[in-house]
Amino acid sequence: MDPKAVKSFRDGTYWAKVHDKPRTLYHSGSKPYVGQTLPHFWTDTKPTTRSQNGSNTHWIEVEIPAGIELFEGIGDPTKGYFIGVQIYVIPDPKWIKSTGLLK
Repeated sequence: MDPKAVKSFRDGTYWAKVHDKPRTLYHSGSKPYVGQTLPHFWTDTKPTTRSQNGSNTHWIEVEIPAGIELFEGIGDPTKGYFIGVQIYVIPDPKWIKSTGLLK
């Protein structure tokens, strides 16, 4: 995994896991995702309001097929992640399911 991505996990600690069921993951950002390279950092909690995401106004949902290796760990709060939030790094963010605007 990219060393920059490793630094996003608390204490650089993460694990690789292959899930036996599909996983739905979410990411929020400041602009809609239209024809852009998608980010690698995701959470399993769907954002519902802007207050949960600071200045972010848009969200994207992906469904990761079963059998794909994900890198998982707790986000480092010094890198902007909320304390205790589980984050995921996906190898190829191509499984877009839906996108939306936060209220």
